[in-house]
Amino acid sequence: MNNTDGLTASEKKILHEFDVHINKAEKRLNDELKQVKIILRELVAQLKDLIKLYRNNYLLPRFLLDNEKSFTRIYGARGYRELLERCTRRGRPRF
Repeated sequence: MNNTDGLTASEKKILHEFDVHINKAEKRLNDELKQVKIILRELVAQLKDLIKLYRNNYLLPRFLLDNEKSFTRIYGARGYRELLERCTRRGRPRF
C-alpha cells in the first residue's frame, strides 16, 4: 500500500483486502499455469503416440504435411522430420 496517510481505517481495511485478494489470485494463476504446462506436455506426448499408432494410415502423411507449421512449433524441425520419417519410407508414403 502506498501513501495511505490520509485514509480512514475502513478505507485502509478495504485496500488491505484488495491486496490480499490480488495476491491470492496471482498465486492461483501461477499454480494453474503450471498445471496447464504439465497438461500440454502430456498432450504433446499423446499426440506423438497417436501418430505412431496410426502411422500406416494413408492420410496421415497428408495431415502432417498440411499442418507442418503447427507440428514444427510443437516438436521442432527435427521432431517434425522424425514424425514424417515414421510415416513414410524413403520420403514416400507407406501404402
